[in-house]
Amino acid sequence: MYERLQSEATALNIEVQEKNMRKRIKGLYGNNVIWINKGIKSSTEKACVLAEEIGHHLTTIGDIIDQSDLINRKQEKRARQWAFKRLVPLRSFIYPFKKGCRSRFEIAETL
Repeated sequence: MYERLQSEATALNIEVQEKNMRKRIKGLYGNNVIWINKGIKSSTEKACVLAEEIGHHLTTIGDIIDQSDLINRKQEKRARQWAFKRLVPLRSFIYPFKKGCRSRFEIAETL
């Protein structure tokens, strides 16, 4: 999934770079560049971070670092929602539902 998202970023003219960053920072986006923290070892976590940063490219305007600002928090939420929909599209819930999964835990295990 991480490699597929890298290809999507390239198609959107976004450069993806992995660099050393403070541990609490997983990724950043600015000026058509996405930086992913090199400290992230799991390709699954990298994919989640990359999807959110692509979401920022597509849905966010300006500098939203200050999360005490309500508008910035809304933009952060919009980018995350884009990432959620990209990583787990609605159609992916059909199979678990047909298998009888009803709780979110059963669905997560099946996905």
